[in-house]
Amino acid sequence: MYLFRWIILVSLIICACLFFVFAITGKTKYKDYGLTAIKATLAVAFIFFTVLIFERL
Repeated sequence: MYLFRWIILVSLIICACLFFVFAITGKTKYKDYGLTAIKATLAVAFIFFTVLIFERL
């Protein structure tokens, strides 16, 4: 469980950094990388909460 928490935390930090770089440079490739990273973070979070739900059953 701690592994998933760390992965989610690191992914959110990476997303924030990518959007910060996009805001500074204005290059759309960083925005695209950030959106891809958010999608991956949401997928990991969904898996994390699914595991939590099945542990409670």
